[in-house]
Amino acid sequence: GLQRAAFDRTGARLCGVRGAHGATGGAPAGASVFDVETGRELARTDAAQWAAGYGVPSCAFSLDGALLLADGALWDVRAGSLARRFDKLSAAPLGCGAFHPNGVDVLLDGAVWDVRSPRLLRVVPQLDQCCVAFAGGGALYAYAPPALDDLEGGVGLAAGRRRGRDRQFHVLDARDYRPLHTHELERPLVHLAAD
Repeated sequence: GLQRAAFDRTGARLCGVRGAHGATGGAPAGASVFDVETGRELARTDAAQWAAGYGVPSCAFSLDGALLLADGALWDVRAGSLARRFDKLSAAPLGCGAFHPNGVDVLLDGAVWDVRSPRLLRVVPQLDQCCVAFAGGGALYAYAPPALDDLEGGVGLAAGRRRGRDRQFHVLDARDYRPLHTHELERPLVHLAAD
């Protein structure tokens, strides 16, 4: 099945990770891009093409929809080819990635990369093992979702390292990644959408 899915900006295409993961599943089998209206698969990567080896990678489209960020790699969706790989700076199995609305920054598990080159721009500790959402007014929201095996009732290796982090919600300035606020949550945040 398709997991960790995300829509492009228009809602016309959907990307996601194929294969099972978590305490009882196997390694991801790759990523796919589908046309939402027809259900037709438009592009796919296979396990041999995966770059960083995140156990729980995510997928994200660039703002123009031309690039796909999956498992620490940028894919040219139209050409169906690998455009660039980013170094994995974290031993964490969670690989949340996002494109900044500025069109230049790629956020990947605590690191901010230049989309135009393999240059590391900065490391932001508050973003380590966090998924992000950008909001109007220049805010960046970051949260560490619970590990998939935690949601399935298992106890994974990542759970011990993440204990407590999945109950924090960070607000950062999206222009310079300066921390503005950290809020302690009563329960883990599974997903966040900001408009």
